[in-house]
Amino acid sequence: MGKQFNDSEVFINEEVEFSIGDEDYFWVGSYEVETHGEESDWDYPGDSETTINILGTIRLIKYDDESGRSIDWDMTGYIESALIEAIIDKL
Repeated sequence: MGKQFNDSEVFINEEVEFSIGDEDYFWVGSYEVETHGEESDWDYPGDSETTINILGTIRLIKYDDESGRSIDWDMTGYIESALIEAIIDKL
């Protein structure tokens, strides 16, 4: 088995654009990327898992097609899940 590792990196004031269906969102905030697992060696391929932790939201905006305006929006679990997926896609 390989050697265990734990890595963590914090991103402050990041901007992420993402969509849920046909709704577009813009998020500004901070998050942490944690990666832990085992390094590979000559007889073990290694494995790792990455977790995203949202540390804080400065602003979440939803674009409203009907009015053509951006609206401040509240974070929900559903939106946070979509945000985390968008962050993972950027990694």
